[in-house]
Amino acid sequence: MKKWFLILLAALLLLAAACSTTEEAPSQTPQNGTETPQNGTETPQGGTVPETPGPDETMPPAPEDPEYEPAEDGREPLSESVSGEWFAEYAGAVLTLTLAEDGSYTAAFPGAEAYSGTWEAKDGVVVLDGDENDPLLPVGDVLRRESRGMLFSREKPECYAPANVVSGAKAGSFDGYWKSYYTAAGEGTVLSAAIGEDTELYIEGTTVGVNGALLGLAQYEGTVENGALTFAADRGNVTLELQEDGLLRLTVSGGTPAVLYLMPAAIPGDEPGA
Repeated sequence: MKKWFLILLAALLLLAAACSTTEEAPSQTPQNGTETPQNGTETPQGGTVPETPGPDETMPPAPEDPEYEPAEDGREPLSESVSGEWFAEYAGAVLTLTLAEDGSYTAAFPGAEAYSGTWEAKDGVVVLDGDENDPLLPVGDVLRRESRGMLFSREKPECYAPANVVSGAKAGSFDGYWKSYYTAAGEGTVLSAAIGEDTELYIEGTTVGVNGALLGLAQYEGTVENGALTFAADRGNVTLELQEDGLLRLTVSGGTPAVLYLMPAAIPGDEPGA
């Protein structure tokens, strides 16, 4: 990333040099079109032009070139412009990166303990924990982390928010094959596939077949009450609720608390072309 930045900087410098212009002195052609006579020749108006001074005559000193101060580009230093909170969507959740003015940073991810470290602005990029091989590259209003394909912006991205529960669900409303898609983590959710969560359900009436690391491979008989299908599993009590967005909310309480959001899927072997 540093090499790419240096190449871009060099290209910009070359472009700036090519676009710069040099001022030329205006021509001294008289308005009447006659060349200025030299060495005492009479002019059309009857006057005489003084001869050009010889090598022994004193010439007036040339004016000194004016001194110019470097122009301010109006931009604040990178270390100041990137300070503050940045947000990126990762694995279906929001990663919050806070770059403090004292050179420390924190990275917070739903369901995980916040991580702290140090940062610095160096060679036009943001370096975390001294790792110059994996910097954050400022591009417009975002910070890009090339190794992860992540874009950090000042605006918090919208991620999945669970919908309201459907009321009045009955036996048979839950029928079908369901696969875990989101897992609750902290105050948000993450993609189940990103953390290896692989729960799947097959439901007929009040009979529930389960598979996956969370509940194991088993079959349970449940009951429907107040719009929820519940059953007692080996790892705790399980509650299934339909949501208005079409997903199925699975809540495990007791031994292994967890909340999953499952999407309907085609039954293995029943997919088109299978």
